[in-house]
Amino acid sequence: MMILIILIALLALIFGLLFLFSPQTLKKMNKKASQVISKTDDAFLKNRVPVGIILLAGSLIMFYLAITIMIR
Repeated sequence: MMILIILIALLALIFGLLFLFSPQTLKKMNKKASQVISKTDDAFLKNRVPVGIILLAGSLIMFYLAITIMIR
């Protein structure tokens, strides 16, 4: 369970940083992924800063929860 939380937090952290600092990388990833998975919604890319901040905040909360649970 703990490893799952940490993995999800890590993914949210990576995507949050990509939304904020490298949206072009996300677009390239989207082109490759669109062959297998549905396309990333343009609304996310138009609102990349709020989405990135929300993902970063979520990942930090999950990291905090994982660490506090491991300490117990």
